[in-house]
Amino acid sequence: LSAMFDAFKWRSSPFLTDIVKTIGELRGTETFHGKKEADQVLGRAVHAMGPAAVLEILPLNLAQQKPGQPGRVWLLPILRDSVSN
Repeated sequence: LSAMFDAFKWRSSPFLTDIVKTIGELRGTETFHGKKEADQVLGRAVHAMGPAAVLEILPLNLAQQKPGQPGRVWLLPILRDSVSN
């Protein structure tokens, strides 16, 4: 999946949004064991699509947490490491 983000680059936004959503939801569960790999894919998504597009798909939900929508504090280090010019 990381290779797909590398290949599509900035054009990945409309095509690979479902992948970002699915991996973000999987990464947020406690029983998921591939967190390192999921972080790599999400990092490539941030690098290719940009942080605004990824945050639109996976909001952090820190300030105004709605019932049933978990906070995504784990996304902050991924954003820090993956944002570039």
